[in-house]
Amino acid sequence: MNEFTCPALGFRIARPEGWEVLPAPWVHAYLDRAAPTSEALADLLQQAQTHEPFLLMHKPGEDPRLAMPTVQCKATPIAAARAQGSMADLLRTITETMRRAFPDFDVALVSDEYLVAGTTGGRMVASMSVKNADGQSFHCTTESFFLPTRKLLFMIGMSATSNPERRPEADFRDMIRSIRLG
Repeated sequence: MNEFTCPALGFRIARPEGWEVLPAPWVHAYLDRAAPTSEALADLLQQAQTHEPFLLMHKPGEDPRLAMPTVQCKATPIAAARAQGSMADLLRTITETMRRAFPDFDVALVSDEYLVAGTTGGRMVASMSVKNADGQSFHCTTESFFLPTRKLLFMIGMSATSNPERRPEADFRDMIRSIRLG
């Protein structure tokens, strides 16, 4: 198993076999593949352009009829995250934003006390439908982690098809277990 490291942020995560890290110049093109299905989603996609992930991995070669397995990692100054209030407040704000953006957004699990890499943060598991630029709709499940450190809030999102038989759960678990912060 390979590893992605970002010494400037003090971040490390495993890159399982078959997963590719997209080069920074490709991130815009990758993110632009999503088609807005609501005005709120269009706004959310526009905001994503100004706050790109520092890591975007995907697992190509999967069934093109299913949502492609993807991992996005972002970091924001902890002061900006704390301005939202507690972790529970942050998760509530994210949930409200996602409900406006995706008409079928459904939260399966939310926790403001989840331990990853020795850090207690938040976790959310949700499902929604996304469309690509060609109008094809894909139902996916996303698992997101919000991990605060002294200086940064790391946001890690792992998305793939909602079909449990086709989700790369073992890869996602390996990645979560491998995360190192600081």
